[in-house]
Amino acid sequence: MKKSDFVRVMRDIGEYSDAQEAEKALNTFLLSVTEILKNGENISFVEFGSFEMVKKRTRKKGENYLKATPIFRVSEVLKQKISYIVEDN
Repeated sequence: MKKSDFVRVMRDIGEYSDAQEAEKALNTFLLSVTEILKNGENISFVEFGSFEMVKKRTRKKGENYLKATPIFRVSEVLKQKISYIVEDN
């Protein structure tokens, strides 16, 4: 799904008068998440999941160093809401 498609879904589900208003809300959310993670903080949404910064050891030209990387952990509640059985063929 592309951003424009997601904005349409937000407009339809949310109480936005038009796609521009929904896109503004999405952009605000994305910028907020980015800034919070940049400041080294984690974000947790109950029943949805959490955005976290983790330190990963990486190698570059023979040198070891730690790199902060953002990850998203899905909550068990969301997993249950969206889970479905995939059949092996």
